[in-house]
Amino acid sequence: MKIPKTFYALLPACLLWSGCNGGGGGSSSSAASTEAPSALDIIGSEIAFNPIIKFTTATDCTYDNTLAIENTFPQPASGLIQATYTAVKNGGVLTVTISSTDSTFGEDLVLVMTGWSDTDGDGLIDQFAIQPTLGDDLPLPQMTGQFTDNPPALP
Repeated sequence: MKIPKTFYALLPACLLWSGCNGGGGGSSSSAASTEAPSALDIIGSEIAFNPIIKFTTATDCTYDNTLAIENTFPQPASGLIQATYTAVKNGGVLTVTISSTDSTFGEDLVLVMTGWSDTDGDGLIDQFAIQPTLGDDLPLPQMTGQFTDNPPALP
């Protein structure tokens, strides 16, 4: 029996359209929120977007930029430093201002965070958009930040 050439050309497309999903579950569970977590929700959390910041108490954090991919951010000579912060929630925006007395830290680092998403369906925030600014300078381009430790729940 001779099979027409068009059959071989259409076979891959038919298999693709048939819904083969690699054997895994067919559903994807990601969610997003327009509401920001509260200032208290981030205590104990760690975020990374170039520097790594761990919110240890309601006013204290650690700041580590030893990787220094983006040279605009403060690069303390000692690596990890202690800093203070204030966090203000306004609807879907959480604004965190980080200050340090370390002379190599320089101006305050202001982080405007929005766009909260749970990419793996566990109910916790995994990623967010972050707009960093140093002091009163113009903001840097928007980046994607991640909770890397103890993420808060998606509101």
